[in-house]
Amino acid sequence: MELHPEVVQVQEDILSDYHDGLIMLEQRLAYRLALLASRMGAALMPTHERHGLSVGVWRVMGVIGRYEPLSAKELARRTSTDPFRITRALAALSERKLVSRRADPKDRRRARLCLTRSGRRVHDEIVAEISQIESRVLGALSPREKTMLYLLLDKLDNSIVSQLPGEHWVPQSAGAIDPPSGKRTKEGLHDSNELTRSDALIQTSN
Repeated sequence: MELHPEVVQVQEDILSDYHDGLIMLEQRLAYRLALLASRMGAALMPTHERHGLSVGVWRVMGVIGRYEPLSAKELARRTSTDPFRITRALAALSERKLVSRRADPKDRRRARLCLTRSGRRVHDEIVAEISQIESRVLGALSPREKTMLYLLLDKLDNSIVSQLPGEHWVPQSAGAIDPPSGKRTKEGLHDSNELTRSDALIQTSN
């Protein structure tokens, strides 16, 4: 398949930035993702602050709202956040009566985290606001480019966690082609022995 001239030019520009196998700053994945996360966080910050939440506390609340009920351990895994920060965020949410802890009927020693009624109201209001902001940002991409973006994010996530020790949960891209990036276990953990289908899906989207 013949590539569009603009794509060829981008490829040539990227390759010209490699010297002795080293990746230049502008092409480093961690650097670019950090910039995107910082700028997106700045765009969303007014929404969080309007509801009296920090970005970190909202991240915890957002995951509880999406996957409740879940334990603190599961919450830490799904947010990729250390237990200390999870504890602080839960304390802040509990103080405002946005999150409740209930004993797990299968194991009384464990607590299950859920949003309260007021917590669900605040959660849904924030989701509606940030969805509008993110939709405007993603409006720069065509529908096909958005599908490819999420497929590539899944593929990169799988590649990163495959190089980390232990098991790591990998989120599934909402609205992506099913399955978005290969097989997950029933716990939603990355299975490094399974090849993803991202390559095939990306090829069919071209």
